[in-house]
Parts: sequence; structure tokens; C-alpha cells
Amino acid sequence: MNKRVYIIVSIVILIAIIILLLLKYCDQKEINGGTPIIEIIEPFKTPIKPEFSVNLSPDDVRPGLIQGTIFIVPNDFDSIQTISPNSFIIAIFIEDSCIFKPTDNDLVIQSISAKKDKIATSIVLDYSGSMFTPFQFQDYSSGALNTIIPINELMSAVQNFFSYYQVNDIAEIIKFGSAYDQSSGFTSDKSSLIQFIHNNNYDRGATALYNSVYYAINNLKTINQDEYIRAVIAFADGQNNVPGYSDDDVINLANENKIPVFSVCFESIQGDCNALENISSQTGGINLISSDPLSLMDLYNRINFSIRNSYYIKFNYPIDLFQKYKGRAKIKLRIVKDNIAIAEYIRYL
Repeated sequence: MNKRVYIIVSIVILIAIIILLLLKYCDQKEINGGTPIIEIIEPFKTPIKPEFSVNLSPDDVRPGLIQGTIFIVPNDFDSIQTISPNSFIIAIFIEDSCIFKPTDNDLVIQSISAKKDKIATSIVLDYSGSMFTPFQFQDYSSGALNTIIPINELMSAVQNFFSYYQVNDIAEIIKFGSAYDQSSGFTSDKSSLIQFIHNNNYDRGATALYNSVYYAINNLKTINQDEYIRAVIAFADGQNNVPGYSDDDVINLANENKIPVFSVCFESIQGDCNALENISSQTGGINLISSDPLSLMDLYNRINFSIRNSYYIKFNYPIDLFQKYKGRAKIKLRIVKDNIAIAEYIRYL
């Protein structure tokens, strides 16, 4: 091979390497005749250090549009960071290649409090037999074996939850076991809600979880969604074991009425949190799990933070993307603070 041929071959190889490197960072798939080339989005390249759990409660999802409420729950109050709409970034990917980065006209993110400043919650509480069973735990500071009744910790946690309520917030309480009790009714009177929690506390038998949450959603859907941030908060320490509505019935009713179901599960010896996890994940709420009833107050405080610090999102993207990449492309949303990704939400087109 003479010198000239060698130089030409070397140049060709170099060009090929450069093209491969460019393709690594820019997706050049054709989209209805177009070839969008997206620059590297640095926050999506950095490892995620989760400080929040994130879920989307959708109001409107169709080709080219996602609109709804983003709920975030802090993993640890001690390390919580202040975030703002500027902390959110979003893009559409195929595998690791970005194919769409929105402009300012494509994306609206704002604190939900800028649209609604009142909260309406339906709180569904498990008063089944297992919640009255003594729970033993080791006090590692003293070495003693202590005994508590889980229902007492639940009542304290919910009472503390109401201490954060503002004057115009409203709530109802529903107690359930083998069947659900009549609701307390929606009220802004915290003292009456707290009294309702402490009255008539007795073992109500089995766990009619689905029927009770369905009842709560039906009650909450009567509250004006343009005026209130609405959410069901369900607590249970086990799976549904009473005939009636299914988890799909509950999920469908919640989604039809745009009501997220947050949940707290006490994972006792008898506990199984799968039912609550499924309902929350499918309706835009978030499920928190604990094997320690003493932590229930902390879990309710995290949910309170999430509802009060939620965000409205409206994200427009080309319908061509949906038509060509439905089921393959995914929307990635990250919360970034000080160049560190602290939360991520992923949804397929």
C-alpha cells in the first residue's frame, strides 16, 4: 500500500469514528422526513441520587400531550432540598438517545399552589383485627422488649397530619374492617376530625380495602377539582380479603375522576402491601411502606409534604413521535438540584 492510499484509508477510518461518536449522543432517526439532532442533555447523563419518589397523576394524556399533577415524596426529611419549577427537566428518549427536547413553548411546570391553594383529602383507615394485635419491638437503646398497639400509633399519626391543615382545607375520615363505616363527612373543623378518629375505636374484623377506597373516591369526586387539590390517603396492614370491588375497579374510578390514591402500608407479620402499591402506582399517588408502626407519623408527614408541594405539568411533543415510536420511546423527567439528579419519573409514549 503506497503512502497516498494509506492516508486516504486513515482519513476514512477517522471520519467513521467521528460519525460513530456523534451517533452515540445524537439520535438521527428520521421522523416523518425530519432528522432531529438533539444535543447532549447533561443532567440525563449523571447518575441519579434519589431523594424523592415521583409519580404523575394525569389529567389529560393523548398523542402529543401529557398534562397533570406531579407528586413528589421525600425519602428523608433530614436531607430534603428546596426545589422549584426550574428544577425540572424533561425530554423524550429511545434507549439512551434523546430524540426530543422541549422548548419553553412546549413545557409548562408550575407549583400547584399557583393554581389551587386548598386541599381535600379522603382518609381511609384500617380498623381490622390485626391493627388491635399487640406488636412487639426491640428498644436497642435499652435492650427492652416493648409492646404497642398499632391502631394507637395510627390515630396519633393522623391526628398529627391534621395539624398541618390550613383554614380552608377539608377532609373526611372513613374507618373500615369487614365493611366501611359511614364517612365523617367533609369538614374544615380539625377538632371534629380528631374527635372522630378517637371515637368508636374497636376491632371491625376483616379488610374490605377495595370497597372502602372505592367509597372514598366516590365521595371525593363530588369536591370541585378546579378549587381543591384532591387525594385519597388509604392505610391498611394487609391485602383485601372481602368480596366486592376489585383493584381494577378502584383504579379505573380513580383515573376517571383524576383522583390519586396515596397509601401507607404497615407491613406487619400478617401484612402484604401489594394491593396498595398497585393502586397508588396506577393512579398517580405514591405508596409508603413500613414494618414499624412507630414510623407512621413520619410517613403521613411525607404525604402531607407531597400534596402541598405538588406541581402542575403540561408537556407538548410532536404527534409524529407518538405515531412512529409509541411503546418504544419514553418520556424522562428529572428533578435536578445543584447539578445532581435527585428524582426521576419515566413514562412510555
